[in-house]
Parts: sequence; C-alpha cells; structure tokens
Amino acid sequence: PDKRALFDIGATGPLMGLFFSIPAIIIGLYLSDMRPVPSDTSNYLGLGEPILFSFLSKLVFGHVPDGMDIYLHPVAFAGWAGLFVTALNLLPIGQLDGGHILYALLGKKSAIVYRIGIFLFCVIAILLYPGWMVFAILLLIFGFRHPAPIDEATGLDRKRKILGIILFIIFLISFTPIPLKL
Repeated sequence: PDKRALFDIGATGPLMGLFFSIPAIIIGLYLSDMRPVPSDTSNYLGLGEPILFSFLSKLVFGHVPDGMDIYLHPVAFAGWAGLFVTALNLLPIGQLDGGHILYALLGKKSAIVYRIGIFLFCVIAILLYPGWMVFAILLLIFGFRHPAPIDEATGLDRKRKILGIILFIIFLISFTPIPLKL
C-alpha cells in the first residue's frame, strides 16, 4: 500500500537470511578443518569468498597459509549458500528485495540505479564469471520495472532509511562476483 510496507517486505527476507546464515557460517567453520590444497585440482571446487565470509573465517581460523584451504563442513557450506542467496536477493534491481528497498528509498528515480546495476552485473557476467549469464538475461528481461505502491507520497522514516543504507552495505560485503572457482 505504501513505501513503508514495500520497504518492510523488501528488508525482512534478507534480514532473516542473515539471521540464519551468519550463525551457520560461524558454527560450520568451527566444525570445518584446514587441509592442503590437493596437487590434482581437477576435482577441486573452490568457493568465492565474499568479504563477510572471509572476515568470519579469519575470526575462526586466523591466517590460512599458502597451499592450505578450509574444507567446509556442510553447515558452513549451508551458511555460505544462505549468504550467497541473500546477496542475490539484495541486488538493487527490479523485483528483487534489493529493488523493493531501493524503490522505497528513491521512488521512480530508482530506475536509474536499476539500469546501472543491471549493466554492472552484465559486465561481471561477461568479464569475470560467465555462469552469471542466465541470471543476467533474466534481469535484463524482468529487472527494469517496479510497480509503484498505491500511496506514493508516504516517505520512509529515519530508521528505515538508515536500515536501507545498512542493507546496501550488507549487499556489498555479501556478494561474490566469482562464486565458484573451477
């Protein structure tokens, strides 16, 4: 019905994702172990580490020496996957929760940010990780428009604006441009 409701809907999913992902990452890292990277890496799958995941792994393991890697316990992998999905959902584009948050903050001006976001995502897909191409195409098809709430005039209070900025920062520290290292 209004921008406040739109913001609340957009913010709730990512906040709940973080609420479950961060403890899963921490607990899972404590259950994980450090091993040498195998000499034959043909069957080795490395995960990209967003800033938040790297920070948490440094808290648990400290410095990981060269030639070593953290072999994730399934709980840590579930936390990583939750953080990955939360970051995707926070992309400030169209119908994603990040798009809802952005529209609630900027209104119709959010269309400019949607275009910039889709462009940057396509650049990442082309230059860094071709695995993003399907998602980039979906964003190109569905990501430019956001329906306006019924009450476009009601603005956000200060708490929601601050939370919106915090959620954008969370997106930046949770997103990994190269999620899999094959």
